[in-house]
Amino acid sequence: MANYQALINAFFKAKFLDIGFQECVDWAVRQLDQNPNNMNVMILAGLEKNDYWEIKKYIEAIIGSELVDSSQSNENWAGKYLLELEHKFKEDQISIQKLDEILSKIYYRLDYPNWLVMLARNCEYATDVDAFMKPFLDELDYVCSIWRVSATIEEFNQKYDRKISNSHDW
Repeated sequence: MANYQALINAFFKAKFLDIGFQECVDWAVRQLDQNPNNMNVMILAGLEKNDYWEIKKYIEAIIGSELVDSSQSNENWAGKYLLELEHKFKEDQISIQKLDEILSKIYYRLDYPNWLVMLARNCEYATDVDAFMKPFLDELDYVCSIWRVSATIEEFNQKYDRKISNSHDW
């Protein structure tokens, strides 16, 4: 059975972070051993890593277009990816500067969702002003605590309180 979550994650990382689609192609190559008869996987495995439209077309055929194009799926992915970023940041695997770069791209490409306003801002400020590190960490903890118990953006939005985010200001 294919691990579609790995493909979805690879696709969204490429889509939002400008890292190219090599991870998507690599996923398909690995899947050929497990399911050599899936024509869409075979074609995806042979595509050029920078051919966005062709890659998107075959990923949609594999996992469904609703997972690739909807704003809800974009925000769901971003929230779950934030948990991965939080772990890497707290384990000193990525710097505050790298986290800021990633959050800025996601924030912009999601068209500035309400739940990322304070987090993205505080992260940016924390790269230059030490006094913003605590507000940033407080907001990161708050937002991630909600994503840990939310399966969808709809669930997240039911629990999220902008007033609490606003309290994480310097």
